[in-house]
Amino acid sequence: MNTTISSLVLPLVILLLVVNFILRFSIVKQYNKLRMRKIGLESSFVFNSAKAKAYLSKHHPNDAEEVLKFLRSVKYLVIVAVSGFILILFLFLLSKTMNPSI
Repeated sequence: MNTTISSLVLPLVILLLVVNFILRFSIVKQYNKLRMRKIGLESSFVFNSAKAKAYLSKHHPNDAEEVLKFLRSVKYLVIVAVSGFILILFLFLLSKTMNPSI
């Protein structure tokens, strides 16, 4: 069982790295488009979509959909990173409890 858990960690880490790079590339492209249009964003917009929608409808109504798509991408990247960390930590702790001598 311990070997099975250990063999799952490396592919999981590689998968999370690939997903991370793909999401980061997408986010950087979206950010550069928004930056060229001089759209300012606050970090609180990522997890507070109501505040972001209110700000965008007032200041940038034409670009609101694109900005919201960018914010969803950033939120998804944070969720993937945190859940990946928790999953890898869980697998590590599980392998340690099953074989404490390692």
